[in-house]
This record gives sequence, structure tokens and C-alpha cells, in this order.
Amino acid sequence: MKPHVARTLRIAFSAAALVASEAAAQTDPGVMAATRRDLIREAQEARTAEDHGRALDLATRAGQLGMSASLRRFIAEEQNAQGLLGPALGSAELCAREAERDTSPARADHLSACQALAASLRPRVARLVVETPRIPGLQVRVADTDLPSAVWGVPYLVTPGTVLVTAMAPGYRPFRAELDVGPGGTRAVRVVLEEAPQSLELPAAPGGRSRGDDIRPVDARGGLNPGPVALLTVGGVGFVTAGIFYLMRGAALSDRDAQCDALGCPEAARPDHDRAVTFNTLTNVSLGVGAAFAAGGLVWYLIAPRRAAPAASPDQGPPARRAGLLFAPAPGGAMIGWEGTL
Repeated sequence: MKPHVARTLRIAFSAAALVASEAAAQTDPGVMAATRRDLIREAQEARTAEDHGRALDLATRAGQLGMSASLRRFIAEEQNAQGLLGPALGSAELCAREAERDTSPARADHLSACQALAASLRPRVARLVVETPRIPGLQVRVADTDLPSAVWGVPYLVTPGTVLVTAMAPGYRPFRAELDVGPGGTRAVRVVLEEAPQSLELPAAPGGRSRGDDIRPVDARGGLNPGPVALLTVGGVGFVTAGIFYLMRGAALSDRDAQCDALGCPEAARPDHDRAVTFNTLTNVSLGVGAAFAAGGLVWYLIAPRRAAPAASPDQGPPARRAGLLFAPAPGGAMIGWEGTL
């Protein structure tokens, strides 16, 4: 094997190993616990500095690694400090529930504080009912927050004021609506999606020729080297595998969200959440391996020595077309493809 090819392969395998090791480190319980403690400490420091936006962000991230009654109370208080009344009420009510099951000495303090905060917020919040069509792959967001399918069609707590509702689904145009909701009020909005065009035709080139006539081979080579093809094939398999794991992750998240409501998720939803985390890790690993092999195959192809195509003799006719890259102008850019031997 040539030295430069060997270096390319070592780089590709090293990149794949690095992605795998990083994914394993991200799921280590000890690393997660230490990270959660650091996030909570930084959130408390941000609150002391009256940087409530940063305090809420850090506390929310810590809660994704592990939630407790004290942390939920912290999040509710920071949401209330920023005027996020709907989320604050939801967090306060969850805090009260979790405090009832808490066994720490501070249980009574957390319970009374969260109950008092929830009581003060209930008459001040607004509620929104989002009615959705039955469309596969539908995603709904309310005020930049993903709305779980479990609360579609039922009152959802929001902060009073102008509330933005967006929705999208494959094959449909995006939906967007802004509603004014007052304190203590309830508004309903129906998501209506229009089908998007299924196909686009390439415009004609100057002179009446089709854009397809402009396709021409670029950097044609005398033949294909099996080495780059093998690496690119493995890379393609990695991308396909990553896609499969991503779909499985989506299914696990859907199962989890089906058990959740506006106040949060029960403990029974944790296995589905853990499955989603596992499939997310496998997606990242497969994607990293696929990218490493694809990059190695592409670099190998580009640095491989060029071979001139044989010239055609008058009695043999035009030479056979060899494999190579194709380039064609297209609306908003260009189209690049692969030309096989004829």
C-alpha cells in the first residue's frame, strides 16, 4: 500500500475511534453526575449575579441529567423571575409532587415553597389548545418549545401575551400562527397544513436546450480503483445505519412523549427515555464511522494517480465513456453526480 494511502486510512480509523470513545464517555454515570453538580453550582452562581437567563439554562441542563425536588424548585423560581409564568407553574406543581415523595430533611421546605408558588401563578397563566390534523411526522412548537403529542387538543399552560405556534410535516408547507392570550384565558388554534409541490422541473437553458443537455463529465478517469469504492461503500453503510438508529430514537421519544403531559413525564416513561438516549449514541457512532470511511475513500480517490483514457481509432468509433464526476447547473446552484462506464 502506498504511504499516502496508509496515512489516509489511519486518519479515518482514528476519527472513528475518537467518535466511539467520546460517545461512551458521554453516557458514563460518574461523568454525568459530576457534570450535573458543576451545572448546578454554576447556576447558583449565575443567580447570585442576577443573571437569571443563564441560571435557568444551566439548571435546565442539569435537570436533563437528573431531576430532584430542590432543582425543580430552583427552575420554577428562575422561570417566574423571567416572566415565564406557564412553564413556572408546571415546574412548581411538579416540584410539589416530587417533594411529597422526597425523603431529605428539606422536604417540607420545598413542598411549602412550591405549593405557594403554584397557588400564586394559577390565576396569572394562560392556556392554549392546539388542534392538529392526523399527519405522519407532524411536529408542533409553541413559543419555541416542542409540544408533545400527548397534549395536542388539550389545554396547555403558556405565558400570557403573544404566543407563536408553528407546525411542519414532510410533504407540507410550514404552518405559523400568532395568538394573543390574556391571563386566566384559554385560546384554541387549529393547525392547517397545505400540501407542498411534489416535484420541480429544471428551467430550459438559453437557446431552447434543456438543462439536462448541459451535463458533462468532469475529471474522467480510465477506470475505478476498488480501494476508494470499498471505503465509500462502508461509509454509505454507516450513514444508512445511522438513519435506522435515528428512526428508532424517534420512535422511543414518541413512546415517551405519549406518557407525558403538560406537567412533565412519569417515572414509567424513563425506560423509553433511556432507549432514546441509547439510540442517539448509536446514531452518533454510526454517523462518525460512516463519515470517517467516506472521507477516507474520497481522499483516496482524489489523490489516486490519473490514467488517461485510450484514444479512439477511426475504425473503432468513439471511445467508451468511463466513470467520473458529472456537473450540471441547477436552480440556485449546481448538481453533482456520478457517471458510470457505458
